[in-house]
Amino acid sequence: MNETLASSMSPAFLVTTLSVTVALLATIVLFITINEYTRLRRLRREFQDFEENWKQEMQKTQKAMQRVVASYQINDPDQRIKILESAVAIDPGVYNGYNALGYAHLDKGDTAGAVDAFKEAIHQHPEQIEGYCDLARAYLKQGQESLARKYLARAEHIDASAVRQGLQGDDFLEHLLDK
Repeated sequence: MNETLASSMSPAFLVTTLSVTVALLATIVLFITINEYTRLRRLRREFQDFEENWKQEMQKTQKAMQRVVASYQINDPDQRIKILESAVAIDPGVYNGYNALGYAHLDKGDTAGAVDAFKEAIHQHPEQIEGYCDLARAYLKQGQESLARKYLARAEHIDASAVRQGLQGDDFLEHLLDK
């Protein structure tokens, strides 16, 4: 039996076994390499797509923000509404877009339009107190004090000290805050 084992362990057999093992390991390494290369290429494409989308979003945001800022120089409420509507059409989430649109509607005397704009400001940025305070102002202008109090309370729930500080000296809304 030892002779059979010894004969099966001849140098040729060992070389063949070693060659097959090395070829198998090389095949496994090649498979892993091709798989990782494919994954890396896919990740690179995804990153390039993300980067391109991010650039486009930034350009849209900048364009919308320029329109919001430009609206502050316009005295005519109708023209201001027009430019602000174009800003929020480009980027609905543009900072202060719907808030400024709401104030343009208030300047025009359109409190219903202001309420709609301030509600959209809250929808776009529910974590920011400005939309709630602005909506409270619009409701109070409509004579709806209970709704005004409701939205001031929501703003206070987010950041009470900022609301109180922001409304300090605001004779129109400050009296609605619970002391």
